[in-house]
Amino acid sequence: MEERDENLRTEYAAVASYYGTVITFRFTTVGFFLAAAALIINSNMTIGTTFLLLVFSIGAWIIELRNRAIFRALLDRAIEIEYDWGFKDDNQFKPFFRRMIRISIWEEMRQQTGKDPCEKFAPDKVKVFIWEFCPPYKLITHSFGLDLIYGVVLLFALLKELELIFT
Repeated sequence: MEERDENLRTEYAAVASYYGTVITFRFTTVGFFLAAAALIINSNMTIGTTFLLLVFSIGAWIIELRNRAIFRALLDRAIEIEYDWGFKDDNQFKPFFRRMIRISIWEEMRQQTGKDPCEKFAPDKVKVFIWEFCPPYKLITHSFGLDLIYGVVLLFALLKELELIFT
């Protein structure tokens, strides 16, 4: 039993380390993408350069989607290990990786109580200037923000390509 627990600890540490690496790579990729897109956009926009931007945007977005799949698999495995360690009751104690899937936890709480979870968790409220509110967490995520960045650049490239073709 001790060897099994030690193996789980080792695996959990490896999953946590790899999870951090994937997240770092994810944001490094978007930084590289924005720098390259800015370089392409600031050049003389021709049909070739807009096509390059279009292909580059699609490729970068595919990398983002794959990163998402990898970190989701790592997250799921870490949660399995936490569950195996006895952290089964989210109402008593929420282990680290279980907290990472905040949206589903909030949905569960909303279904169970019928109330907005922000009423219970004041630190999750956001204050913007003088207004304090609980943002819609399905839209306030890194994934949504990255989709927005890739999507806008992709749309820009597509529209610019069409403009150059038809003028």
